[in-house]
Amino acid sequence: IHTRIRNSDGGQLLTAADFTLMVSRVPEAWGAQQVREFFEQFGEVVHVGFSLNYRELILKIKKAKHLKEAHTCNCLTLLQRLGQLANKETIAAARRRAKASLQAVEENDKQIKRLMRERYSCTGYAFVTFNKHQVAQAVLEELPKAWKGRKMQQRVSYLFGTHMRVVRAPEPTDVIWENLQFSSRDQVGRQIIST
Repeated sequence: IHTRIRNSDGGQLLTAADFTLMVSRVPEAWGAQQVREFFEQFGEVVHVGFSLNYRELILKIKKAKHLKEAHTCNCLTLLQRLGQLANKETIAAARRRAKASLQAVEENDKQIKRLMRERYSCTGYAFVTFNKHQVAQAVLEELPKAWKGRKMQQRVSYLFGTHMRVVRAPEPTDVIWENLQFSSRDQVGRQIIST
């Protein structure tokens, strides 16, 4: 895809998101093969990826950055106090803060390692990447029309239980990955509360 983006025709600037669709309401029992088979009726699928409920792991990794920054500051403060030949109590307090921040970093790292060993389930979102951006665009235009036909409607209902939603995938940097495990309703509620 990277070569195709660089060599895109017509001077049109393309990104990976132009080749990719975000599919929601994918049942947990479905794997990449079932999703691939469904979408290959429209064109060649080069990748199917699932969003997994990594929320806790993502938050711990973000926390690790802040803990390491705090530990660095505490160590620099200790060195500064030692260089200033500060009194024993001041040095002891700085040493305790540095030691406590190191313990917090180590404990968080243990939790990250534990979380990395866990098995995660699908959040209900899949990302389907096609070989050509025209195919992804055609799916967005044609799938709603096909669903109006009874045969496709029955197949989708049989496969997914409800109508899946298919939209153009956002740019990866625009996705709040730790929120994908929440329903649209919960996401809106969380957004209202946080603002």
